[in-house]
Amino acid sequence: MKSTVIFEKISHISLYALVVLLPLWFLPVTQNVLGYQKQALLIVLVFAGFAAWLAKQVQEGELRVQKSWLLLAGAGVLFAAGISTIFSLWQYGSFWGWPLDVTDNFLSLFGFFLFAILLSHVVKDTKQLSYLLSGFVVSGTVATLYALAQMKGIAFLPFEFSGVKTFNTIGSTNSVGIFAAFLLPLAWSLASFASRVWRGVLWAAAFLLFGSLLLLNFEAAWIVMITGLVVLLGFDMWNARKREQFGRISLPMIFILVGFFFLVVNGVGIPGAPERQAEISPTWRGELAIVQGMAGENPLSLAVGSGPGTFVFDYTKFRDASLNDTIFWSARFEKGAAEILDWLVTKGTLGVFALLGMIGLGLFLGIRRLLTEEDSAALALGAGILASFAGVSLSFFLYPANFVFWFTFWILASCLVFLTGKKMHVISFKRGPSYVGFAGSLGLLIVLMAEFGLFIVGAQKYYAEVEYTRGIQTSRQENIEEAIAKVEHATELNASADVYWRDLGQLYLEQANQIVTNQTLPEDVRRQQIEVAVDRATRAVQQATNAAPRNVANWNVRGLIYRNLIGALPEAEKFAVTSYEQALALEPASPFPLTELGRVKILSSQAQEAIEYLEKAITLKSDYAPAHYLIAVAYDQMGNQAEAIRKLEDAKLVTPGDTGLAFQLGVLYYRQQELGKARDEFERAKGVNLRYSNARYMLGLVYDRLDRRQDAIAEFAAVAALNPDNQEVRTILSNLAAGRAALDGIGQPSTPPIQDNPEEIEQEE
Repeated sequence: MKSTVIFEKISHISLYALVVLLPLWFLPVTQNVLGYQKQALLIVLVFAGFAAWLAKQVQEGELRVQKSWLLLAGAGVLFAAGISTIFSLWQYGSFWGWPLDVTDNFLSLFGFFLFAILLSHVVKDTKQLSYLLSGFVVSGTVATLYALAQMKGIAFLPFEFSGVKTFNTIGSTNSVGIFAAFLLPLAWSLASFASRVWRGVLWAAAFLLFGSLLLLNFEAAWIVMITGLVVLLGFDMWNARKREQFGRISLPMIFILVGFFFLVVNGVGIPGAPERQAEISPTWRGELAIVQGMAGENPLSLAVGSGPGTFVFDYTKFRDASLNDTIFWSARFEKGAAEILDWLVTKGTLGVFALLGMIGLGLFLGIRRLLTEEDSAALALGAGILASFAGVSLSFFLYPANFVFWFTFWILASCLVFLTGKKMHVISFKRGPSYVGFAGSLGLLIVLMAEFGLFIVGAQKYYAEVEYTRGIQTSRQENIEEAIAKVEHATELNASADVYWRDLGQLYLEQANQIVTNQTLPEDVRRQQIEVAVDRATRAVQQATNAAPRNVANWNVRGLIYRNLIGALPEAEKFAVTSYEQALALEPASPFPLTELGRVKILSSQAQEAIEYLEKAITLKSDYAPAHYLIAVAYDQMGNQAEAIRKLEDAKLVTPGDTGLAFQLGVLYYRQQELGKARDEFERAKGVNLRYSNARYMLGLVYDRLDRRQDAIAEFAAVAALNPDNQEVRTILSNLAAGRAALDGIGQPSTPPIQDNPEEIEQEE
């Protein structure tokens, strides 16, 4: 077999495998089991297929290039994303994606563009194209049905994450509906001229996709479906007019009418339909406000954006403080209201115009080509491609796109390149001056080497992510030493991923805490090991902030590390303050960094400064319980217990269900000898959470002081059951059984001896 035939087979197998596998593809070996794995599959198969196609060209001595304006428009989209990546807030994340958005990055877009070149040059005729698209439709239908089964609680896979009803291989449950919507016209058109074997499969896929739309009943999905079917119906009627047959257009019309019905009669659902996942995202107005804030800070961002995948940075910096009044105040959205707006934020007007130009050109060329098409089968295929292309393009204005959406877009765009392209432009390396052949061969060799180098670097980063995931899984099993070893290895393989350093710092801090409690070590050895762990923790979080200084999570964790080292490390307070101040600059609408600054000042016995920070936090979010609690602690630290009680009583009005606040208020009442009020607060905390050991411990002390001994015994018995190794609780039970005071021989504790912190402190991941 000739080498050119082998190369051609490799390119075909890579292309078909990618189209069939990607909608269903996931692997459980990384933190992101969907997007990151789909990106890896795309890069591996596209690079393999593209390299084989180029090798075939070199072997044949000529380069055959499709002359297509649409392919050139795709290159323009890639160019705009490249410019945006150069000026990105985080160039590494914008290029590679992970740990940012694995859909919106230069590498994924580059892979999509190579895929477009590969498909439009490898596919030889409409028969091959229809087989390729049929495989994609069937794969997409299976992925849709799997998502519906998951939503109904039918789990087929053994993984922990796949047991969740919302898990599927496409994305969110709403995105499943949109995916079915723009796949339906393609399935319908393919079924209309398929061979007998494929016809039944494709008709079944079309009806199953429509049934999925009925069950999911998502407004945006109906709009996309109606748009696609209207385009398909228009060309079907054009085709039928020429053939004087109108029978095949009736069902699409019925589908359109059903879609309109569900759009008009909002809220009507199919009995027994699975419950859709509730999704929250910024509004159009909120996202445009983010654009306005970006332009005010840096006018260049209006042209090139903040960089692919960096929407989360823009959101945290410029989001509206009014969101603090909702339950989503702490959410950091990676996507906005619609994909086109996300492009405006991350790739600026340059990226938006490039994308709109590609969409508009694809629609124009597709319509022009189909209006002159005489072959009925080719017209049906082209109409289905154009209809689905119109649907997926419209979805960009209605919903944020995921990896499968973009892959579908580029498949359909590639098909339009194939259908509308002009004759191949042939560049011969054999004919003409010898230097032309040499230059051409050298150029192709450079491209292959660059592709291979990119693949090797990507493979190393993939292995780093696998090691990191293993480390995180090991840490959940409380094996800190092994977890540290795994995450350290991940940082060695990929030192640019901030999340590795951030989590490594927290693991080192946990290691230091374990060493502190390890009484088997000699004192000098223990002190030395603590110093090493602390030094590594601080170095790790410094590496995180150096890797991605615009990521507010890095600064919050850095502040957390230094805050825990106040009193043990010189200048820990200073570093904690600067870390949280930087976090505040990156997320000015959040009460969290202000509250943590207040906490740092309390730990440093600077109560007045703490109160100033905490009052600002409460101004941003009036019901933020940690700030209310800490401001009371600050007043208590100043010796003003009456004001501390008043603050907590005020906070109780805005956060009546907060158990930590009830506990702290009860403690202050207890210290002030207001036992009745203390009892009420501890009982309120206990009523919400029967396993709240500290609340039940203090309630037992109150009952003892109120001469309700049996009630006290009952509370301490419950605490003992929850904390069987606590010697003090056993001593208290012995005292009560002997008729003595609960704390006889123990003394009045300043805090309960149970390790379940009553503060509801927000943790940064």
